[in-house]
Amino acid sequence: MLNTMTNRQMVFIILLSLTSYNVITIPKEMAASAGTGSWLVIFIASVIFGLFAVIITSLGNRFQGRIISEYSAQLISRPGAMVLSFAYVAYFLFLAVFLVATEAKVLQSAFFPKMPFWAFPLFSIPVFCFIANKGITTIARLCELVGILFFCTGTLVHLIMLTEGEPNHILPLFNAAEINDYLMGLIKTVGPFTPLSVLLAIPFTKKNGKKSKKAAFFTIIAIGLFYILIVLTSIMKVGINNIVHYEDALIIAIRDTSPEFLEVLARLDILFLTVGFAGLFMGIAIILTAIVEIFCRIFKRAGRPVVVAIMGTVIFLLCLVTDGIKDYTQAATKIKTLSGFVLSMFIPLALLIIAKIKNPKSKEKHSA
Repeated sequence: MLNTMTNRQMVFIILLSLTSYNVITIPKEMAASAGTGSWLVIFIASVIFGLFAVIITSLGNRFQGRIISEYSAQLISRPGAMVLSFAYVAYFLFLAVFLVATEAKVLQSAFFPKMPFWAFPLFSIPVFCFIANKGITTIARLCELVGILFFCTGTLVHLIMLTEGEPNHILPLFNAAEINDYLMGLIKTVGPFTPLSVLLAIPFTKKNGKKSKKAAFFTIIAIGLFYILIVLTSIMKVGINNIVHYEDALIIAIRDTSPEFLEVLARLDILFLTVGFAGLFMGIAIILTAIVEIFCRIFKRAGRPVVVAIMGTVIFLLCLVTDGIKDYTQAATKIKTLSGFVLSMFIPLALLIIAKIKNPKSKEKHSA
């Protein structure tokens, strides 16, 4: 099975990995930490993570056809690469469990209050497994299709919200007295951007080339602008003092939007949630695929369907365990921020520095 992606498909893989769930939580998180200055904090964060996207794509292009579990062995030794690989598997597994459990809770509270929690992962995880078993090429094509629909629908919904919102709710756009809050708000942006590390588990080819660096950087900038639109329109609809009381502030804000000039879109929440859940499904499938790719590269004799089945079962069982943990979401958010900082920022930067020092490309050419 040939596992490749084009740069255009990479754009939508990044989009769905980052935004599929974070769009729901980022309005509350940013409003609570940075207030009406959230737009500036998010933009600065998008530039920072755009640079780390360039670092990750540089690694992929330097070691074409290989993923982090393979080229890290060349850079830091095989035992070190094994530890690093399992660290990424643990992180992606944590993200997958968190997203599947969250998806179940949102569906349960918004649409199916009488259905037991375990039923949602029971029926959704086989779908994720089916997609992950098809490989990166298939999931890249699906991301391109779903990603276009997700981004266009989300932008349309929030532009409509912009016309109905109260502009005074987002003023002042900048307050020098709140700079310390803005700095603290930067920490809150780590979670929404760190799923970028899934690219470390996807092999690059010659077709990606240097253009992939520009594509990744400007994709992160575009996602940052998308986040800004979401946060500002949500604050405009709900108000800065009220938005912090809702875990799903985005859904509340959308439900309060009913455009009179377009009657067919009178229920924007149904439209957005339908497309939004399709994006969330793909986001989870991407992360599961990253786990499978790493395991299949480490244990080359293990069949892909076996690895997929085992990972699907583990995710299901962990979802049941987390359902009984009090304040799981708050604890998971902190873990996601800390681990994401290390695995999405520090480790890729360190590996690229080591690669440049060792200059493995020239060694490969010399040995060839």
